[in-house]
Amino acid sequence: MQKMSFVILLVFLTVMLSSCSIDNDAMSVDKNDSSGSEVSQDKKVETNDETKQDVKVDKSEDQDNSLDFTTMTFDIIQESYIENNEIKIKYPQITNLLGPDDMMDGINIDDKIISINQLIKDEALKILNLYSHADGPLTIEINNKVTWKSGNLMSIQYSGVSYVDLPAAYPINVFYTSNINIAKEKTEKLNDIIYIDQKLIDKIKNGEFKALHPEHDNVFDTFTEEDLMKMLSNADSLDIEGTRIFSYFTNEGLGISVNVIHALGDHAEFEINVQNLRENIKKDHEVWKN
Repeated sequence: MQKMSFVILLVFLTVMLSSCSIDNDAMSVDKNDSSGSEVSQDKKVETNDETKQDVKVDKSEDQDNSLDFTTMTFDIIQESYIENNEIKIKYPQITNLLGPDDMMDGINIDDKIISINQLIKDEALKILNLYSHADGPLTIEINNKVTWKSGNLMSIQYSGVSYVDLPAAYPINVFYTSNINIAKEKTEKLNDIIYIDQKLIDKIKNGEFKALHPEHDNVFDTFTEEDLMKMLSNADSLDIEGTRIFSYFTNEGLGISVNVIHALGDHAEFEINVQNLRENIKKDHEVWKN
């Protein structure tokens, strides 16, 4: 009887010990599962952080692109300056200046339009300074032509006649230009965007700048290389005494205008394809972006 009781007790203890071992194993598995879940959550957080960083980088790039005005568009209207019905100067003005919303953030469009238009007008009326000491009644009639228009640059030709009412006087054919940097609201001169060097002089002397009228084919033969270097370095200014050069841009390339004798029309224009100017282009300048 006692032996039987001992066997039953031994079986009971064995069962109890096995049960405890199972419980401990179960507890161990749960703990490991919990740890695995936490690792998984950590990975998700890291992934989200990487996504946020990507967004930040993209946003930064968008902000940098906001300085690129090549995608801006605008319309052009005409205005006139009239004085005593004897002075009439027509000049362009921009309107409906538009661009992508992300690019225009922080820019007051109305102020920008006003600033650009005032600059255009001031440049157009600079011709009057040449006649500030004219003797006798003055007659000036100037029209304009926009030869290039982009989100970065507007190139304007002004041409017409001036006449000072003196005995034996004759009308003078007037020609000058303005290159307006739309992005920075300032004028651009030739030496701002083109390297004025011997390579450029050679292109002029070798006839790579083509005359728009055959009677002007040999105009540059009358200038020395030193003359041309000085004239080109000071191009696009009405304040320069003597022979002046003005520059303008077209769909094909660059044009320059130079004063000539009255018998040849008072001014002569020459143009060159932009492909032939690669060595002289200041490529970092924003006007070349498009």
